[in-house]
Amino acid sequence: MTTLQLLLPDDLSRLLNSLGKDKEAFVLDAIKSKLANNYHKTSTEQLAEAYRSSAKEAKKVSIDYVNADLEHWDE
Repeated sequence: MTTLQLLLPDDLSRLLNSLGKDKEAFVLDAIKSKLANNYHKTSTEQLAEAYRSSAKEAKKVSIDYVNADLEHWDE
């Protein structure tokens, strides 16, 4: 476990104090949620970039082989 010491603005401190004794659990949940959201956002962005790259490559291959795709359609 690691101890984390924070300096909070007065308004945020008042809001946090209004939670009563369960402040630690609230802060831990907030950190976990923010990290999960960040991870999801990063993963989604990476997937989107991979799809964009794949789409460009697929289009290039499609253009390169357009004549091959049309061969022997008469038969």
